[in-house]
Amino acid sequence: MALTDLGTLALAGLGEATEAEIFEFCYPDLESALAANQPDIRDAVNRERSRICDRVSSHPSTELGRRMKGHSDAPTATVNRSVTRAARRALNSLRLQSDCPPPPTPTSLTRKRRRES
Repeated sequence: MALTDLGTLALAGLGEATEAEIFEFCYPDLESALAANQPDIRDAVNRERSRICDRVSSHPSTELGRRMKGHSDAPTATVNRSVTRAARRALNSLRLQSDCPPPPTPTSLTRKRRRES
């Protein structure tokens, strides 16, 4: 890492092993072109760029997620996880009908009045 003139950090360089791993994993066509000492690397660079650009990005699974992604440009997996957690919290905070005591029935009210008298 290196400090820039603007006071931010910049990647100064990579070790040889790290650079080789990145090329092998991320840019296989370019890595093989460099290994074969091809005179014109531009074709391999263009193939890699088109391969990366052709990837179809996934979209959030809910309307709320799509709106969030439009505002924040966060990764789809992060947006989906955030929406799922928020929905889970909202649902857990609600009292379900089964959690509430049943409403009194006319028979139970009559029994209660008899006991009081």
